[in-house]
Amino acid sequence: MEKLINKLFKGMSSTEKAAIKAWLKSEVRPTDLFKSLRLHPGVAKLDDNPELALWFRFATAYRKKHGDQMLPDLEIYFMLLRQYPTKDVTSLLQSLKQTPGMKQLATSMEHSLSGSWIYTNLNLKTNPEDLFNTLRLKEAGSKLDEAPVFHQWLKYVDSYRSMKGNHWFNDLEMLELFRKTMPEENVVTLLHLLRQTPRMKTHADTMQRFLFLKSQSSHQLMLNVWLKAKERPEKVYNMLGLSNVAMSGYHSNAMVIQWLRYTKLFRDKTSNHAFSGIQTVHFLKKERPLLSDWDLATLFQVLKETPDLKRQAENMQMYLFRSWVKDDFKPKSVAMRLAVPYSVDVVSLPKSDPKHLTWEAFTLYFAKYEGGEAMLRRVKEAFANGNPTGALAATVKWS
Repeated sequence: MEKLINKLFKGMSSTEKAAIKAWLKSEVRPTDLFKSLRLHPGVAKLDDNPELALWFRFATAYRKKHGDQMLPDLEIYFMLLRQYPTKDVTSLLQSLKQTPGMKQLATSMEHSLSGSWIYTNLNLKTNPEDLFNTLRLKEAGSKLDEAPVFHQWLKYVDSYRSMKGNHWFNDLEMLELFRKTMPEENVVTLLHLLRQTPRMKTHADTMQRFLFLKSQSSHQLMLNVWLKAKERPEKVYNMLGLSNVAMSGYHSNAMVIQWLRYTKLFRDKTSNHAFSGIQTVHFLKKERPLLSDWDLATLFQVLKETPDLKRQAENMQMYLFRSWVKDDFKPKSVAMRLAVPYSVDVVSLPKSDPKHLTWEAFTLYFAKYEGGEAMLRRVKEAFANGNPTGALAATVKWS
């Protein structure tokens, strides 16, 4: 042991040699020792951190004694990454090459981080999840996106998928791998960061939608991440793929609700004029030209049942109601329009039906703002008595 230490580290003090000798004799693992040393998180330079330099000498001696496989390059790398900023770890590896006795370790780590393993594993058709575990990527923790090895792994996944037309290791499988290896908060953050990675934007959005549908607890986390990144509501709309999501009073509208919640948060965070209710209506009409005003009004009617969106949905619906009155629509003609494309009598539909509720809301609006107190009183009384036909008759007599 003495010969090993002397051979590796010429010129090292007797105190340092004694420490390394004691650690080797005790069989303590370098990773456990690293934790106990309580190294300063802000100093990743060997010249300024003698304890870190001593630890690297011990790690080198440990590998010589037990073999590199007992302390792999990537285990060292991710341990450092959890302690120091990525740029400091990169500089640290460069300085190791200039340090007597440590060049071999630094060169070995550089090779492991180079991505040279990609083509070998492609030839072997190694499953990406197995490779993820082999590369110890779980150990990167919340800094996974900062690790070069992770981005090499993504490149590998892309090549692996192309071998079978994206049928191998699909987005859902990748998402489930992330969910198994890190807290949900980290998953949400990672998916958002992956949108900035070449060739990963569409996959990241798909995984985000999968996560949204699978995990209720992810919803608020997503809102927080988007708000922190100051994403525009238009961009979040595209992230959620809302152009391809059914929007009506007869669907769950979970993603629509999520988006509207974000528009409200974004407006509160920026200014009261940012993406207002009226702007939201116009945006939806532009993005979904096949959705009529009648469809939107019915959608808003259902959204009024969501407590935190009630006022927002009411304002958007009222905006449509005002435009209908301006265009000379009355309760009878609105009932006919709401029925499209079905041959139904909206007035006689069950009271709980979204189309009927929308018509009822418009009729009350019409009576209040166009008919005056007397009409409003008669219409309210008819609805209270379960007589929607009577409510319609009260507005027809006036008009």
